[in-house]
Amino acid sequence: MAIHQDMFQQSATGETDFRRVCEELCNARPEQPRLKTIAAVGAYDAQIGGHGVDSKRLTGIVTYLLQSGILIDPDFSVDVVNFREKRNFLEEDKKADLVFVALILANHIWRMHRETHDFSDRIHDLAYRSHDYRAVLGMTLSHDHTHVAWEKRIAEAGAKIIATYGGQYELGTHNLCREDTTQSFRTLIATPGYTMNDAYVERLDSDKSVGGYELKDKAGLAFLYNKAANDLPMPWLGFAASPGYLEEAKGGLSEETTLGLNAKKIVLSL
Repeated sequence: MAIHQDMFQQSATGETDFRRVCEELCNARPEQPRLKTIAAVGAYDAQIGGHGVDSKRLTGIVTYLLQSGILIDPDFSVDVVNFREKRNFLEEDKKADLVFVALILANHIWRMHRETHDFSDRIHDLAYRSHDYRAVLGMTLSHDHTHVAWEKRIAEAGAKIIATYGGQYELGTHNLCREDTTQSFRTLIATPGYTMNDAYVERLDSDKSVGGYELKDKAGLAFLYNKAANDLPMPWLGFAASPGYLEEAKGGLSEETTLGLNAKKIVLSL
């Protein structure tokens, strides 16, 4: 069954349609493991088929996972975890099969370049007084914020898949996957090595900015991923998976996507 990202865009019934497709796929492969709980960390909206930026990114992610042969339970739930709701993912103990890290700064080195804040009650006062609460909360980090803490928390959540949105300066596969340990998550598609502040890239025409959140065509996507992930629904995505989960799901992985093909290669190497 072909799954297309645009079938959910701008659709008021996007989530209903998506759940129906999930049910059909799960019924066709009842023996295959499925993702049921989704944590959208740092997101402010997470509606499949929704119009918000985080919703569009999550919709693209889960649709691409289905295309890759990774099943999602039709009764899935999405838990939006953000500082606006006074929730700190690193201090919680909730489980999640899929962790979506939605554009979160990579580390405290940013304090050397611009003002950042520690998560505390005063942050809400700053955010509410600001004309753009995302700008304040987006520059706020937990006092526990380290790459090791994130990797540990994601593992303790029982995550099977990690999906990230961002570039070199955000949390991504480059700092959440330690390939030197057998217990670490394995990179399926690496986070782009560019920053979102880069205005333009010389190899692209001037109207194809790599510094924005979107690129106009597949040429830009190919550049960002060094021609290694030309079928992604949008730029700035990164994916990783638990080796144990890939072993369980190997029978349903599809070679029709870059993610599915890379996942199969990892299974063969285990």
